[in-house]
Amino acid sequence: MRALDIPTLPRTFQIGLDDLDLLCFNAKPFADSNTFNDRCEALANYYQRHGNYDGVLTGLEMMSAQRTNGDYLTSVCLQLIQRSFYQQANLVFQPGIIHEDNAYTFAAMIKAKRVGYEDHAYFQRRIRSNSITTKSTTFRNVYGYYTCYKDMTQKFYEANLKPDDHTIPLEIISSVLDNVRKLYMGITEVEKHTYLDWPLAEQLKFKHLIDDFASSKIKLRDSFAEKSILNAKLQKAYTEKSQLNVKLQKTYAEKSELNAELQKTYTEKSELNAQLVTLNRLKFVRMSKWLKRRLNR
Repeated sequence: MRALDIPTLPRTFQIGLDDLDLLCFNAKPFADSNTFNDRCEALANYYQRHGNYDGVLTGLEMMSAQRTNGDYLTSVCLQLIQRSFYQQANLVFQPGIIHEDNAYTFAAMIKAKRVGYEDHAYFQRRIRSNSITTKSTTFRNVYGYYTCYKDMTQKFYEANLKPDDHTIPLEIISSVLDNVRKLYMGITEVEKHTYLDWPLAEQLKFKHLIDDFASSKIKLRDSFAEKSILNAKLQKAYTEKSQLNVKLQKTYAEKSELNAELQKTYTEKSELNAQLVTLNRLKFVRMSKWLKRRLNR
């Protein structure tokens, strides 16, 4: 169950709600039982916007500002809408699906001319068992996002926005398509075949979107494998280079030692040659003296 924070609700009418098409605000989650305390704690910041959105903006301006800051929330429980704008904009919820807030809020934002924001948690978000937030993913989740993706794409083209206003809406549509693909890849093989009950044309459209994503995932996986192999080769080359550097360092040390030995040998040889020269001189002097004595007899 979800509920508005009634004691503080009158504040919304003090900011001129009658002049707005749509008013955004925040929520505070609470656990239905102790079982979901951790889940509730993990979502504490999810329903709280952190940017500053003062003044009255167009829906596209508010959407762009919040999306840029990571504050774009699609839950309709986090907004009040002017009845006349709701009727004039012909806003509807896609029947028979979950995650329908994505398409509804997208359509409301691209059509709204006056949107405000109140930095207050008017809504109390109950975290309970057997809800979309706590249940396991099934094909129902995939189908909900897929239906929203188609509706949002149609609303985007119908809005005929200026080229400068395309970027953020297309980013949001792309993020919904990413959810379709990621959730589909995570469900059981049996559930993956659920779409085969659809009309053939719809099957082909859906299969093209999924196969394109699966192909990109395979390419990414192969690229990662190739990168891992390359990293291993680079690591091996780096190790071999390190080992070679050690050997070269050792060789350099041995060369230095050999040069020192050679220098020592050269020095010893020079000393020996000097001694030989000295001995030869002494020998020559002695021989000269001997010859002189012989000649004087």
